[in-house]
Amino acid sequence: MGQYNITEIAEICNTSPATVSRVLNNPTIVAEPLRKRIQNKMVELDYRPNPFASRLSSQSHWGLALFVFDILNPFFALIVRRISHLAMERRIPLTVCDTENNEEKERLYLDYLLDNKIGGIIFAEGISENTIERARETTETV
Repeated sequence: MGQYNITEIAEICNTSPATVSRVLNNPTIVAEPLRKRIQNKMVELDYRPNPFASRLSSQSHWGLALFVFDILNPFFALIVRRISHLAMERRIPLTVCDTENNEEKERLYLDYLLDNKIGGIIFAEGISENTIERARETTETV
């Protein structure tokens, strides 16, 4: 079985995603019979909440950014393509930041992304440690 999300669990249980979310985050406010039915189905389907998705949905942060230092390099172009497809499949907006191996561009991109409450940042190899450490202070990074 594949990984299920809250919406799919809700459909299977014939309830709303909000109710499934309440079972996960504040179970006492859901009537016991419904709560047990949802919890049992989660166990049966081996459902595991996605912590990254949970953080994104509980805050005003959204979207991903991908920092690469040379988008013209075929290696990084493949990375951009693959991550872009994965993000699109999940309906997560992706911002690609081509820093051209320039720390000032890294800083400007990061300032913009943090000001706009980006949900997470993926750093490809070659990005400065200063930029990565600064991002880690306020957002999810990989």
